[in-house]
Formats: sequence, C-alpha cells, structure tokens
Amino acid sequence: MENLRQIADEHRLCYGALGLEKLEPGRACFRAQLKQCAGVCRGDESEEAHHGRLLQSLEALRVTSAADARQLDALGAGFDADGYKILCQPLLGGQAEIILF
Repeated sequence: MENLRQIADEHRLCYGALGLEKLEPGRACFRAQLKQCAGVCRGDESEEAHHGRLLQSLEALRVTSAADARQLDALGAGFDADGYKILCQPLLGGQAEIILF
C-alpha cells in the first residue's frame, strides 16, 4: 500500500479514486484542496485521464509473467507483493472493468 501512496503522491493521483481513502459523496478529497490531487474527485480531470496516469505510473512495476523467476528476482525489494495482490484481486474476481487501450 505504501508503494501505491508514493505513486499517487508523485503523480497527483486521488487517494479516494484509488480506494486508499473514503470519499464522501459530492465532496472532493482533502488532497485536492492542497493541490496534491489533480482533482478527479471534483471533476477537474476526467476519470479516463486519471486512470491513464495511474496505468502509466504502474507500468514500471508491472510483472509480465509469474513464471519468469529471473524477472521477479530482479524486482527485489522494490516489489510489494501485498500491494500487487490487492490491486489484482478486483481484476481476478471480475469486480473491475478491464479497459484496453
């Protein structure tokens, strides 16, 4: 989770949209008020733009094949297995829509 927060901080992603904080309906997140979030939570940017920036920022952490042990070894301490499982769970459970670009 800490890696996801760091990515969000570096790329001005919304904690609420990422599920890291609970958003009250109709209210922007606190980070948007501090200009630490680009404002998807208040309509300043589209969900598609936010999602695109998230995907782009996660690209560096992508694991293409769990069978390739050399690649997993190369990731070493920078790979957060728990965060990866949390991100994959909605996809594998059919709870998230997969959008192909």
